[in-house]
Amino acid sequence: MNKLQKTGYPSMDRNHEDCFGSDFLETEMPKTTLYDYIYEENKNRLELPAINYFDNKISYRKFLENSDTVARALNHYGVKKGDTVTVVAPSLPETFYILLGASRIGAIANFVDPRYGEKAIEHKIKDSKSKIVIAFDGAVKTFNRRTKQYKKQHVLDKIGNILKNTDVEAVISLPASNSIGLISIIKNDTIRAAMFDRQKSEFKDTYSWKEFFKTGSFSRNLVFPEHEIDIPVAVVSTGGSTGTPKSALFSNENIISATMQCRLTGIFPEEARWYDIMPPSIAYGLADGSILPFSLGNEVRINPDPTAMSLRNPKQLQMVEDLVRFDPHTLACAPNHVLAILNSKEWKNNPHSMINFIVGGDSLNKEQIRRCDEMLQNLKRPSNFDKERLLGEREDILTINTGWGATETTAAASVARGSEKVKEGTVGQTLPYEVVSTFRKNEETGEYEELPYVPNDQIENVTEDQIAELCVSGPNVMLGYLNNPDETAKAIIEHQDGTKWAHSGDLGFIDEDGYVHFIDREKYISVRHDGFKVTPVEIEDVILKDDRIDACKAVIFDDPEEDRGTVIKVYYTLRDASSDIKDVEETANLMCEMELADYKCPVDYECMEKLPITNSGKIDVMTLKADAEAKARKGKQYIKKNI
Repeated sequence: MNKLQKTGYPSMDRNHEDCFGSDFLETEMPKTTLYDYIYEENKNRLELPAINYFDNKISYRKFLENSDTVARALNHYGVKKGDTVTVVAPSLPETFYILLGASRIGAIANFVDPRYGEKAIEHKIKDSKSKIVIAFDGAVKTFNRRTKQYKKQHVLDKIGNILKNTDVEAVISLPASNSIGLISIIKNDTIRAAMFDRQKSEFKDTYSWKEFFKTGSFSRNLVFPEHEIDIPVAVVSTGGSTGTPKSALFSNENIISATMQCRLTGIFPEEARWYDIMPPSIAYGLADGSILPFSLGNEVRINPDPTAMSLRNPKQLQMVEDLVRFDPHTLACAPNHVLAILNSKEWKNNPHSMINFIVGGDSLNKEQIRRCDEMLQNLKRPSNFDKERLLGEREDILTINTGWGATETTAAASVARGSEKVKEGTVGQTLPYEVVSTFRKNEETGEYEELPYVPNDQIENVTEDQIAELCVSGPNVMLGYLNNPDETAKAIIEHQDGTKWAHSGDLGFIDEDGYVHFIDREKYISVRHDGFKVTPVEIEDVILKDDRIDACKAVIFDDPEEDRGTVIKVYYTLRDASSDIKDVEETANLMCEMELADYKCPVDYECMEKLPITNSGKIDVMTLKADAEAKARKGKQYIKKNI
């Protein structure tokens, strides 16, 4: 359709394209593997550092050589095109070698958060039909908000306890210290502790990373398969914003498209420094946190500790100190990181080269953005700051770039490109090759009806009938959920015109300039202080497996121990009033620890004679929420009611 013939609908007019000029029309999305994509983008800067891991710098040449060796090692261990390798590990250099190596042979890297419980890891391995598991050989230390105690679990112990129920043929143990030198080990307490806290798997077919890697060094006769468009390359867990968490399947093209479109925003400089705290087991960490900076030739400093996210956690302070010392230009993080960093003395007392905070997982509210902007006005630059190269025509200020999207859209679908280029209260403009629009289902016809743009003069007084579900169409939309066609059909729906749309479950509207206005989550979901998402239903499903519990409701309320975010408390009733409450709750907590990630476990439980009911006969969630918040304010959230 002629661009002059405006229809008033986002899917037809694509007004968001205007802000990108004509550059994006001349940019062709590569149809290739992640390995070849990173090579092509960096073939003229192979000697520059790609990874900075505890001060050990790994060049792009070495990064690609190691990825190639891993591809050959995987093949030696029987991994072929279409096979899945499960990776239960934090962000380590080897994690990214596995991703690029798998892409080279047409295999799939299935990333699993090492904090997951045994049952959850078992499900991820079995669901992906993995015969090879690469697992972190150290311990993951987690904090139970209910008991106020730290718990240490060895990842290989969890793997060993479930292998008999899977088809796994080999386990590769991956240490945290493999890619750093002796001097760094001596200087760094975290790595030194990890070395002394390593675990050996009892599984008979367990191999060390060095043994595994060595086989790749000698395997030189491998002919890599020709790349096919839209074959899967990576699997990550969803946050649950579209229901119970599932495994999202991405192609090379999904991830490359997501990174290329972010590059077209003009936010990110090439050959800069990037600090990565987001794990690759989430889409945001995989695409925006790692492949994006690698495609830009950035030096990426990897922080392998995903628990360094709490304002009350001493590891947060360590992260800020490391951040100040490395002095990056870009940090991809959660909102809680921004607040902690800007409020810290370490940050305030030093000059910085930072030009971008990339905020995902959740958004900062208007008041928080105002406070951040005030603090950023006094930013000091180091003497060697290259303003012209890093900022171009941009104002010399650090900007907070928020966005909107979902796991199903390979992270971002819209990006707010800094405070000077975004409408207040929006989550930015749609990425150039995507379309974000709002749809409402006509219950009589079953068809999805698109809503038009909201005129700019109506934004402040938008009405309910102008708000609907935000949906996304474009190359970022995932292939589907792994081995789950029924849920895939609910998330990616083909509309009557034949276009496939990812339905986000979020409510909002699009204004006539193409800005996305996020209003609320249609689904009942908890977003933690660090951006991780938890759905109450997955907790309820676990707890109701105990026959002693008659009914339960997982209730979301504001986190009493953080400046932002929510947590979950479970209210429940018993079938038999004589049941031992303490044993019931300890069992519930243990079951959650076994089947869910530690960050998904409830912070408290409370037994009631009966759950409050609304006039319509539903459980009165608002009354329970008010009760939880009142007790949290009084510091009595852990006191139980007597039956």
